[in-house]
Amino acid sequence: MKGALKSFLITAAIFAIIMLAIPSISVSNDPKTFILVAFILFLVNFFVRPLLKLAFFLPLNLLTFNVAGFAAFFAVFLLLPNFLPNFKISYYDFGGVATSGIIIPAVQLSSLQAAAVAAFIMSIFSVFLGWVFD
Repeated sequence: MKGALKSFLITAAIFAIIMLAIPSISVSNDPKTFILVAFILFLVNFFVRPLLKLAFFLPLNLLTFNVAGFAAFFAVFLLLPNFLPNFKISYYDFGGVATSGIIIPAVQLSSLQAAAVAAFIMSIFSVFLGWVFD
């Protein structure tokens, strides 16, 4: 139970970071919807992703570094707006960043691309924070 609660809190924190990093992914001002989305992402992270990794992607996951986690989160980010009307993924216009000689150009992301970026962030951070807090 303690591990599940820790995993839920990590998942909720990562989802909050994703909402700050990608403004086109939004939950209405209803905290129930945020908790529901975080809980669904937790279920995917805690139950579905390990099953996918074991059943289908074990050899591929060893070669591609967590493609199963990305695939599971990408599917969830694509399906959630259909089931939760208060959860939206929309078009995102990233203005670009230029600092200390590092230039990231402006990019326009469709809702599909924004979901892919969110799934990538979710899969990387969930693995990393899982290692840190284990």
